[in-house]
Amino acid sequence: DSNAAITKGIVALVLSGVQDRVPDDVAKTDIAALLEPFDLKNQLSSNRTQGVPNMIALIRETAARYAGEA
Repeated sequence: DSNAAITKGIVALVLSGVQDRVPDDVAKTDIAALLEPFDLKNQLSSNRTQGVPNMIALIRETAARYAGEA
């Protein structure tokens, strides 16, 4: 299904910016800036990209929580 493939691709792009980093680094990473070269807003419809900010927020919140436990 093409919708699943596009969603998986967006998730992969987001994760590529934070994968293998310690939680403190992830919490401080500007993930949106890492995605700018891919120009997702102009490459995909707004329906496809509307979940990206929520995904980034969840990753940052989770990383901050783990960083606080260290």
